Amino acid sequence: MGPFRAQGVALSVEYSMPIRWRWILPFIGLVLFGWETYASVRTNRDLRSRNPYRKDFYWGISRLQTDPLGKLPPAPCRPEITNCSEWWEIRDVIVDPGTILATLLLSGLPAFFVTTLLVHGFGRLGVNEIYTFFVAAPLLLFAWYYFLGWLLDRLWARRKRRKIAPT
Repeated sequence: MGPFRAQGVALSVEYSMPIRWRWILPFIGLVLFGWETYASVRTNRDLRSRNPYRKDFYWGISRLQTDPLGKLPPAPCRPEITNCSEWWEIRDVIVDPGTILATLLLSGLPAFFVTTLLVHGFGRLGVNEIYTFFVAAPLLLFAWYYFLGWLLDRLWARRKRRKIAPT
């Protein structure tokens, strides 16, 4: 009569709802990406307080530039600074990849590889690397994790069919 008995005394579910990894994994990947982005924004806010005219953005271990070809003229240097070119570059930035970034980079390695190719490819054409990264990375991460979830769902369904199939 279905998963429930007519008397209503013993309610039991015969079929369990399958976990849809193809939707769970992209959600987890985008949450990790958002978490790392939040941490990177905080780091860059601290760096911007040291030099308000910076033209780069550190996301994780990547340095993204707003003007990759250097076409925009630099802002005027303050008179008390003797070597203006040294002042522009903040060289003492050390990025320690934490567990979130390491997990995200290792699990989404193909997506980040393609993102890096896109960012630097468009950067050679003069396109802002920050905009390219923040458009390409979430889309490619979502696609990669969706693909991994689809594979898991497919393997899970195949395994279930083998258990159910008569011998």
